[in-house]
Amino acid sequence: MSVETAIKRAPTGAPSLERTPSSVIRKAAVLGAGTMGSRIAAHLANAGLPVVLLDIPAKQGPRSAIASQALDTLKKGKPAAFYDPSYAARIRVGNFDDDMALVADCDWVIEAVSENLAIKQSLLGKVVPHLKKDAILTTNTSGLPVASIAACLPEEVRRRWFGAHFFNPPRYMRLVEIIPTPEGSLPPSPPSRTFPTCCWARKWCLRATRRTSSPTGSASSSCWNRCASCSRRI
Repeated sequence: MSVETAIKRAPTGAPSLERTPSSVIRKAAVLGAGTMGSRIAAHLANAGLPVVLLDIPAKQGPRSAIASQALDTLKKGKPAAFYDPSYAARIRVGNFDDDMALVADCDWVIEAVSENLAIKQSLLGKVVPHLKKDAILTTNTSGLPVASIAACLPEEVRRRWFGAHFFNPPRYMRLVEIIPTPEGSLPPSPPSRTFPTCCWARKWCLRATRRTSSPTGSASSSCWNRCASCSRRI
């Protein structure tokens, strides 16, 4: 399944003769409710998608308090993460221990936890048993080798795995780095190495740049220069 096919959301109620249901993103999950993960979840909600937002269980109080607090912060955040405050209702919060089964009907699962290889691999090991057989699994890593993170994954999951590195804040930075792996099924030659990936909601359009192995500081600088004028117009 190509990225261009996979992360375009079909218009509501409009059947497609070119796509099977498995190639359409109807629901997403974000694993990690930190600043980056929560804002990715908010922008997926902006696109009209129902989103599952999970984080570690809280040591005190309600077990999903960390993800719940992240959602509360999104509602009050500046600059605003949501196009409309009511879109927050599209996000369902939970925790990794009690609610991982919520990803079972998600078409796209995004890992966005701390930049620690062991933590990421441990979490992915918990996710895999709950994934749909055709779900896309990506990482938002900003520095770790994407293929190394996936070393713990079964072969069939590695074929649906790649890096999708969003820039913060996602609503205003219209860019995502796509980092392929040797086993992934990305398009072999995207035109001009830069290609539009999606237009999910209103005027939100992401541009994707292909990277190799892992995101880098130079890549981030290049990407910022490429999209800065677009970002300022939002």
